[in-house]
Amino acid sequence: MATKAMDHAPARMAVGEDCAPRGRNRTCAECMAPYASSQPGQLFCCPDHRIAFQDRMRVRGRQLVPMELAVMETRQGRKGDREAGVLAARSAQRLKRQWITEDRDAGRMPMDQYIRRLLKHRDLPI
Repeated sequence: MATKAMDHAPARMAVGEDCAPRGRNRTCAECMAPYASSQPGQLFCCPDHRIAFQDRMRVRGRQLVPMELAVMETRQGRKGDREAGVLAARSAQRLKRQWITEDRDAGRMPMDQYIRRLLKHRDLPI
């Protein structure tokens, strides 16, 4: 079942019949439940959790990227439109802190652990 893009995906979704069998092999990045993986680079226990994660990251990226680009273009408010650069930097930091708190409160895997697991099987874009 595919979910539509939303402001934030639910923290824990019901474990459905299309979820991977439970086991102690891996930990799902979305629900932190143990599961037996069927693929070497599998990060989620079921497609619903992968889609929820991707939808949330898509929404967050749409909010964060314009601010981060403004921060880069103004060198954090030291060049060009300084006020816009400073405001963009503050807003970007506030959003990132808010998302870290939301993920922690929802019981999701911290991003540093997710990236560490992702790097075991994939290269990050340069």
